[in-house]
Amino acid sequence: MWIKEAIVGLGRNIWWNAVAITLSFICLLFFSIAYISGNTAEQFSKQINQKLEIQLDIADENTNYSGIQEQLRKDERISDITFISKEEAQKKMIKEMGKDADILKIFNGENIFPAQFIVKVKNPNDIEKVANDLNKNTSFTKVLYGKEYVDKLLQITEKVRSIGYYVTVIGAVFVVLLIFWIIRMNIEQRKEEIAIKKLIGAGSLTIKMPFLIESMSIMGISSLITYFVFVKGYNEFLTRINDGLPFSTNSFFSIGEVQQLISLPLFGVAFIIGLIASILATTKHLR
Repeated sequence: MWIKEAIVGLGRNIWWNAVAITLSFICLLFFSIAYISGNTAEQFSKQINQKLEIQLDIADENTNYSGIQEQLRKDERISDITFISKEEAQKKMIKEMGKDADILKIFNGENIFPAQFIVKVKNPNDIEKVANDLNKNTSFTKVLYGKEYVDKLLQITEKVRSIGYYVTVIGAVFVVLLIFWIIRMNIEQRKEEIAIKKLIGAGSLTIKMPFLIESMSIMGISSLITYFVFVKGYNEFLTRINDGLPFSTNSFFSIGEVQQLISLPLFGVAFIIGLIASILATTKHLR
């Protein structure tokens, strides 16, 4: 009975319902993009943090490498220490420079590259403090680590996520107002039916339920469309990334992981928007 009335109500204002579904779809799509972007950024940050290391360039006059290494081992925050000799550092740089390595001939065979220690820390959150402490050690001419680049990346992705959430909130307000208006129109069109129900003793829930179902149907359809469009779009995105940058796919969620991550938040947001709109409309216009 309730479902039949809701279907009739949806049919009466099919064009406005289509507008509501479209606007809801756009709102939920922005939410999905923002939500998955934020989660992807966090995963990428964790992966990068686990690989972060500190490069310590050793002053040429400090050749007591074993003594320096022993000092480093005393720091309980450090998990791994790798020594790279001057010769190994030179070979590594020549390999990385490729054809451009010819420029090194101006040094007449002199090895200008310092010996190095590559240090990893147990807790990635400690890397900045450890690097700052090591920078005070006169045994090292330079202390390098890449956390600043990760922080910059996180700042950018946080802005993307914030913009997405702001658009979601603004869109949600418009969707609530639109559904509110549609339900009000439906109530006006069914005034006589509602009056008859009241005369025969129908309860408040019986009168309001069809309008609640209409609201939830609009958001349900919107969320399903959003889900399938987003998953398909993300799958296409992964395919393109895999073709162009196959080494980077480990930084992104698989399609199965995205389906699990987005399902509950997406349908949850849609449910809340539909519920709020229907409660506001029926409370105001069905007294």
